[in-house]
Amino acid sequence: MSKPNLAPLPEELLHSIVESLAFQSVPPDSEFPEFELRHVSSELLSISLTTKQLRRICLPLLFGYTILRDPELINIDRSMWKLTKMLSLYGFSSSKDQSLLSELLPRLSALVWIDLRGIRSPSAEFLNALQKQKPMVKLLARHISVLPKTFHLKASQIVLLELDCCEGNNSWRENWLAQGMSAIQVRTLLSHCLEANFGHREVFHALQRIVLEMRSVPFTLSPWLSQVAVDYPLLFQVKLVCPQLLSGPSGYIPYDYSSVLSYFVNNLPRERIDGFHIDSIIVSRMREGSTHVHTLSHLLHPLQTWHVTEVRIRLKPSATSALSLSLIKMLLLINKSCPDLDTLAINLQPDELYEYDPNELVSVLGSFHSLQTIHLAHLAIIGEEVELPYPRTAGYGKTTLDMLGAKANSKFHLFLSNLSSSIPSLRVLYLKERECRVDGGMYVRWELSGWIDICEGGWNLTDRFEVRAFH
Repeated sequence: MSKPNLAPLPEELLHSIVESLAFQSVPPDSEFPEFELRHVSSELLSISLTTKQLRRICLPLLFGYTILRDPELINIDRSMWKLTKMLSLYGFSSSKDQSLLSELLPRLSALVWIDLRGIRSPSAEFLNALQKQKPMVKLLARHISVLPKTFHLKASQIVLLELDCCEGNNSWRENWLAQGMSAIQVRTLLSHCLEANFGHREVFHALQRIVLEMRSVPFTLSPWLSQVAVDYPLLFQVKLVCPQLLSGPSGYIPYDYSSVLSYFVNNLPRERIDGFHIDSIIVSRMREGSTHVHTLSHLLHPLQTWHVTEVRIRLKPSATSALSLSLIKMLLLINKSCPDLDTLAINLQPDELYEYDPNELVSVLGSFHSLQTIHLAHLAIIGEEVELPYPRTAGYGKTTLDMLGAKANSKFHLFLSNLSSSIPSLRVLYLKERECRVDGGMYVRWELSGWIDICEGGWNLTDRFEVRAFH
């Protein structure tokens, strides 16, 4: 069969085709997908070897995202540096190594971003050289604490992925913010964010996400979010983190969640769910053109452009036999309160064999019509059926699904098939299971974890899915 000839196509169309195939998908657990390093796809590598024209089109994409781990590699291929737009650095802990980076800067003619998340302590000398030679390049750092106290880089060049304000006021931090440093995500205590000085446009530049640590402070989301959403037009996500136990057998929640999970809060007392914990809730700004706007009046009134997109729960029933009822009640309440949920995470106590019906779980999950991502941890979906031939040598032994045994493999396939067909919107599933046994006087354990792609009623294991056994 002859290969298709792309040469007659207009170059603009060739660019579009190549760009659509250029990179692997961003990992589903990426916290900041817009700043994720893009890895080239095998398709791009193949296309780049076909013709001179396609090679020329592919080269900026092949070398646009570059990871540099070894200083000795700086001078190996000089041609690629002029195509690099984002340079991610790992290691480079010594001043000598960072001086080599300063020498590399003049060759990075297309550079837009330098990612410092892999460097523990960038030197002031390197940052000064960056400001002098590349005054328009943006510097990406995880936290402000990795930066030296004194350097000459312009504040507007610095972009922090997360700014932790939980420790309270910090004059050094506030000074950099006032001068133009950007923070993509701000983590703060709820008590701090309720203060009058929080919510000023000139302080948190380019703010997109806020993480609120609740810590037993009475709180009503709607009035606060109404003002913050106006102050920060780029803000699209607020995450409520709940580090303390929100409930027990009595079902009492000490925070005012009525504006976030109205149906859940109003109906929880009569359900008496045994031993649950809401780890976090994410509220997101509705995208333009969404079909769900009309359903929001009972969620965040009057903030009808915001809705709950993620809920993470943890259950620890007092008895293993109580899981089924508690889990189903919990999911039904969440579904009624959050009909537009994108992500749902369920985490059970590890190393416990809970009694419940996986088919009933799939049936309830099927009522979430907009779910795209599901996390299931320690639900022992296949645990009782595993007949793994445990390794007799010390350490790990990576296995395949077939080595779990025929019954476990069959049950695994059936569960995934039922889940993918029950939730048409589902795109990815994270599954984690583990079990410990004593076999012939030997302590052994198997673990199964990773991401599974869901597509058109079927599923595929990703390269980030694995099964391991060890003793």
